[in-house]
Amino acid sequence: EDPAFHRKLNNAMFPGVCSSYHLHHVAGKVMALAEFKEYGAAYAKDIVANAQAFAAALAGEGFDVLAESRGYTASHQVLTRHGELDSGAGAKAAQKLEQAG
Repeated sequence: EDPAFHRKLNNAMFPGVCSSYHLHHVAGKVMALAEFKEYGAAYAKDIVANAQAFAAALAGEGFDVLAESRGYTASHQVLTRHGELDSGAGAKAAQKLEQAG
């Protein structure tokens, strides 16, 4: 019912996301977009909070997690440092994560 929203949606969806005759895909995308419109902001905040908690837990386990002074992350990504190139530190980190389950 909002013409401006419909224009934005149409420009975002077609042709990049939905440019085929597979109309059964459209219904799923419509539902996902409707849910995102309703819950997207809260979902995004939860993603960042989860990433920050994950980063803090990694730091607590001895990982060198970057950007602690800035809350570790402002997105879904967490960056860790694992030593010099070819030091084997990345493999050790992978083993720790594997052991943790």
